[in-house]
Amino acid sequence: MVDGHFRRVVTFPDDGHPDLTAAVLDLTGDARDEVVLWDQERWIESP
Repeated sequence: MVDGHFRRVVTFPDDGHPDLTAAVLDLTGDARDEVVLWDQERWIESP
């Protein structure tokens, strides 16, 4: 993820598959996208 100045502020682990543990989705229908992270046991949504 990058901030408004295009600086990297969040990195995600390289698991070898870009859709395996993270996705950017529009879950709420507003102008913002949500980052959804998951593993075999839990889901985490970032506003």
